[in-house]
Amino acid sequence: MVGVDPYIDNDGNDTQDYDDLNTTIQELDLRDRFSVVRERIEDYLQHAGTTFDCIVFNDVLHHIFVTKALLRNDACLPPAVALFESLGALSNAGGTLVISDVERHGLRPMLTRIGALAGHVNYRTKQPREEWTHAAVKGGWTLFDQANYVPWRFRAMAKFWSGAPGRYTLCDKYFLYFSRTSTDPD
Repeated sequence: MVGVDPYIDNDGNDTQDYDDLNTTIQELDLRDRFSVVRERIEDYLQHAGTTFDCIVFNDVLHHIFVTKALLRNDACLPPAVALFESLGALSNAGGTLVISDVERHGLRPMLTRIGALAGHVNYRTKQPREEWTHAAVKGGWTLFDQANYVPWRFRAMAKFWSGAPGRYTLCDKYFLYFSRTSTDPD
């Protein structure tokens, strides 16, 4: 496993997080299995010398491509597509890409915007799942599944919350699952 993050102080994960992760890796003797790279993903992709079975973006794409506009209508779309193309080159045959992010629209974002819920999430910079799907597909990936994150308290009714009722009410987080589109002629 390789974790990639710039670890910029005062902007999300910072130097302390980087140091703590490396300390934990060393203390648990996981150096052969896990590493943390301190750089932007775009820079890492320029020299990454390994391929991966699974690539995960957990709540980070909106930090890389910061825009209040829908991605497909913004100058961030070409670099996002290029990122997904580069990731495809690092994916093993049959590799998987997982994107997890938060919906821009729905009950929780609306309640936060009007001040009924406290929080520091800027939902206006989040992209709807369709936007990341559009960019990933243009970058050579095929969507094969998607799911709402159903909070633990509501999992007994997960089938109900897994569709549109959950998407626009209590399930503001989603998961998108892609496979690498084959470039083989057969």
